[in-house]
Amino acid sequence: MRITVYRCLLTARVWSLCCLPLPARFGLLDGRIMPEDPHCVAAVLTKTAVDQLLFAPFGLLLFFVCIKMLEGRPRDIPGALRTK
Repeated sequence: MRITVYRCLLTARVWSLCCLPLPARFGLLDGRIMPEDPHCVAAVLTKTAVDQLLFAPFGLLLFFVCIKMLEGRPRDIPGALRTK
């Protein structure tokens, strides 16, 4: 595979699309779920449950979309999402 400036820019753009939203969700959860004691057991378990139930499906969808874009096959995204 040949490395070109276009592929490098595409990779940087897609990688930033995939990775930038991920750390923001933890700040969102820390500020909204038991902000007075964010490290107690109940807060940690609640944040973990919310993260897995709400954010994990979106992260998984974003992962598959980004992988297909990096492979250079954006037309395969709908089929890949149906089969996964």
